[in-house]
Amino acid sequence: MENINLNIITEDHVAGKWEVKQRVVRTSNEKSPFTTSQHIEIENGIYKSNNGKECTGKLIVVREEIIFNTQLKFYENDAEVANAIITRLYSEDDGNEKIYHLTLYFTTGLELVLQKIN
Repeated sequence: MENINLNIITEDHVAGKWEVKQRVVRTSNEKSPFTTSQHIEIENGIYKSNNGKECTGKLIVVREEIIFNTQLKFYENDAEVANAIITRLYSEDDGNEKIYHLTLYFTTGLELVLQKIN
């Protein structure tokens, strides 16, 4: 297992198609577009999420001096719809290829554990 330094994460690290492997919803009135998503696709500053309907918007990778971890800010129609802190990014070698795992913690309390689909 290889942990990727959270301070150096770029959009290239999170680009690709991700499958939701685990979800923790900490509040019953969760309004995030990712609450029921099964897949999230990120490429070239754009994200797509399917939560019964497909949501598409802009994604910005942000690093602040106050918060060590890299953040992902999700927008639809120029309005921010979600903000997530990357709490973990690592890869495992299964013998044939590397499998990437990404953990996002949203400001609403939603936590998603994603696995990259190759």
